[in-house]
Amino acid sequence: MTLRSILRLGLLASALILPLAASSSASACPNCKSGLAVEESEGSRGDFATGFSRSIVLMLAMPFAMLGVGTVAVVRLARKGSIPQL
Repeated sequence: MTLRSILRLGLLASALILPLAASSSASACPNCKSGLAVEESEGSRGDFATGFSRSIVLMLAMPFAMLGVGTVAVVRLARKGSIPQL
């Protein structure tokens, strides 16, 4: 085994072990913890979960929406002749 392969193996091992070691301390952000504590005391967790679900869908859909709007704008400008053809 060469020194280069040993270094690669060590890098791979550290890349796999470090996230597992840090996962226990990164369980939730402070806002999520306080929000869950308030919701549990009131007894209704449905609204909190629905809010998280909708925010995740929004975050996943936004890049595609921005890409679509940008594509439509570029195509319209290209058809008008406002931008040079490549």
